[in-house]
Amino acid sequence: FDLPYEKILAWFQAGVAKDRVTVRSAREPTFDRITVGMAPGGAVAVWVAGQEWREVFFGQAEPYEDVLTNSMRRELTPAERAEYVRRNLESSLTPEQLAELKKNGPPIGRWASYRKQYRWVPTFVEAGRSQYVDVPFFNGEEYRLLLHLNEETAKQARGVPTLLSFSYLVPGETAKYPFTVRFNEEEIFATFERLGANNELVHIEMDPKLPRNQTTVRLYNSKESIQLSKCFIED
Repeated sequence: FDLPYEKILAWFQAGVAKDRVTVRSAREPTFDRITVGMAPGGAVAVWVAGQEWREVFFGQAEPYEDVLTNSMRRELTPAERAEYVRRNLESSLTPEQLAELKKNGPPIGRWASYRKQYRWVPTFVEAGRSQYVDVPFFNGEEYRLLLHLNEETAKQARGVPTLLSFSYLVPGETAKYPFTVRFNEEEIFATFERLGANNELVHIEMDPKLPRNQTTVRLYNSKESIQLSKCFIED
């Protein structure tokens, strides 16, 4: 593939302006590498990566069949190829993953579905008790969202989050506590598909509590609200 040079350059330049100095007085670059990901079916994604991950390219590879050879450079027979594949799958997948693969086949097309974007913003029942949320996305991106987003940022579409991580000043406490809200994949995608249709703005509203298992999370738009029941809260 020909990569989008100007787009990659722009992200690296933007990253330089955001590089931060750590407690060790050393600069931590926002982006310091280019990472490639490949998924079953030939999906190929490219990110600029570091403290943040931003997708810069997505493409579809063409099928290609090559010969497999052993250490003596002898071409493997079909039976040997099948045995080679079996051994590698069993060494790299759990029994549960193997059972899923045998039942449903390779997850062709799943990665492309991860890239669907919606307009959404994180919010809290009680504002002002957290300043940011760190967000890894199903599409492989990862970056920090500051709260009290301006109107332009709030209008931007972004991927579906795998989790939201933040520090929060729980009412009645004197120090902030770390929270991570980890979403159930099936539940969060179904909720976004329902609430985020027609470019509707979706709010992910959190009400952090101690103990953490009392934390509640709901998604809502201008017409409807859905409380999540399968997300997991951890520190």
